[in-house]
Amino acid sequence: MLARHAAPEHWPIGLPMELWILFCFRHPKSAPQRQRPFTARPDLDNLTKLIKDALGGVAWNDDAQVVVMHMLKTYDSENLTRIEVRPAKLTGGGGWIPCL
Repeated sequence: MLARHAAPEHWPIGLPMELWILFCFRHPKSAPQRQRPFTARPDLDNLTKLIKDALGGVAWNDDAQVVVMHMLKTYDSENLTRIEVRPAKLTGGGGWIPCL
C-alpha cells in the first residue's frame, strides 16, 4: 500500500526498469565489528523477490520488466531497506554491453 502512494501519477509503468536495493541489517553484538558482508539468512535473492512482488502493479506491470538489478546486503548500525526504481536506459553508449 505504501508503494502505491510513493509512485507518481505519471510513472512509466510499462517500460523496462532498473532496480536498486540496499538491505542493511543491524550488526549483532556477538559478531566481530570488522565483519561487513552479511552472509547469514535471509538470502539476497529471496529478499529481492519479496520487493519485486510487492512493486508489481505499482512500479511495473510484471517483474519481467526489471532488466537491470543492483543489490547489496550488508551490516549497518540499524535495520534499513532502500529501494530505487527508475526506467532503464537502453539507448546505446550508456555503458551497456551488447549480447554476443
